This record gives sequence, C-alpha cells and structure tokens, in this order.
Amino acid sequence: NDKNLKFPTDPTQGPSCAGAFPFDQDDCGEAIHLRGASNSSVLNNLVTNDAGGILLTDETGATHDNRIDGNTVVNNILDCGITLASHPASIGPPASPGGRPSFVPGGGVFNNQVTNNTSEGNGAAGVGVFASVPGTAAYNNLVQGNTLLNNGIAGVSLHSHAPNQKLDNNKIINNTIGTNNIFGDGDAGDFV
Repeated sequence: NDKNLKFPTDPTQGPSCAGAFPFDQDDCGEAIHLRGASNSSVLNNLVTNDAGGILLTDETGATHDNRIDGNTVVNNILDCGITLASHPASIGPPASPGGRPSFVPGGGVFNNQVTNNTSEGNGAAGVGVFASVPGTAAYNNLVQGNTLLNNGIAGVSLHSHAPNQKLDNNKIINNTIGTNNIFGDGDAGDFV
C-alpha cells in the first residue's frame, strides 16, 4: 500500500498519497486497512516496515465487531502500530467564504477487539483510538492483553481532536506497556 506514498523535498511537509481520501493522507502506506468492515478477523500476522501497521476506519461505512488478535506489528515508522480512527465520509465547502469546511461523519468505529498483539518500535502510538472532526465516533472498543513497547508516542493513545465526537466507553485492560515516548503526545487527551 505504499506505492503512491510520496515524500516531499521540503522537510516541513509530510508525506502524501495521490488519490487517497483527504483523511487517508496521514494513513497512506498502512499494511492492513479495514474500511467499512464488520465481523472480520486479522489474526497472527507479522506487520513490519510499512508507514503504519493495522488500520480500521469508517469513511465508507461503520467499522465494527472486528477482531485484531495475535499480530506482531513492529517498525512501522510513520504511524501507529494499530489504529482505530473515525474519519469523515466527505468534506464539504465552507458555508461562507473563509469559513471552515463542513464534514459528514463516517459510520463509526466501535465494538472492535484489539487483543494479544505486540506493537513495538512504531512511529506513533502502539495502539491509537481517534475521533478526528465533530460528529466522528470511536467507542466501545477493547484494547486488552497487548504488549506495547518503544513506540513514538504513548503505548495507548486516545485522541479527541475537536468537540462533539463520541470517544467513550473504550476499555484499556491488562496490557503490558513499557517504555514509549517519555515526552508524551501533545495532541492526546489521555496518556497510558
């Protein structure tokens, strides 16, 4: 999935991915991507040396009741090891000139299980649960029994990037969380 990942010559600009959804720009190059998927399993894989590891998003529909279990996700240097991210389904023009764009929320990322994985040496969180814009929703997810070490930000990171999202009832239980970024993550609401 990294064929269209382009690195600019300007060091102040991040990588981009031609043809990707606007909110997928940060996610281009993920090794495994479940978008609008339900009742799927990602089991016992080695996911290494991509931009990011395993990604669940909702731009095309709800992503729910998936099982991410027993995977080894290591050295994905630009992004999280395992990401559950609610994105908008579409972006509309501003209501007035110079205003903010409007967003149509995705279907939600909920009731997923992230269990018994190893996430180590990734560029961002070991496991991230994120809601990006107003109306997006990442809730009722379980992160349990994982080993999370040496990642670029927290072992587990929950981000609510703007008001009016649903980022609740996520459970973080019995994980082994070792040394991750000791400086924290300025965008995160909670550090674990």
